[in-house]
Amino acid sequence: MKSDSPGDILYGIRNGWVTNNEACNKRMETIWNESAGLRVFLLYSVNESKHFCALMEMVGPLDWEHSIHGWSKPDCRG
Repeated sequence: MKSDSPGDILYGIRNGWVTNNEACNKRMETIWNESAGLRVFLLYSVNESKHFCALMEMVGPLDWEHSIHGWSKPDCRG
């Protein structure tokens, strides 16, 4: 997964929530639904950083009604 902002990665680590654009969230939802109870891990990087900077475990399905206040792109949900 990629983010435009290092602050988004820190926000996710501190608050236990991450999101992305709708297309990426749909892919995450598909992976979660097909995981058959296996653990799902996400590697995050900041665009143009050329390295991964966070490893996060997805512990539940996406909540499409949830919006994250403080995320760099206000249209990101889930």
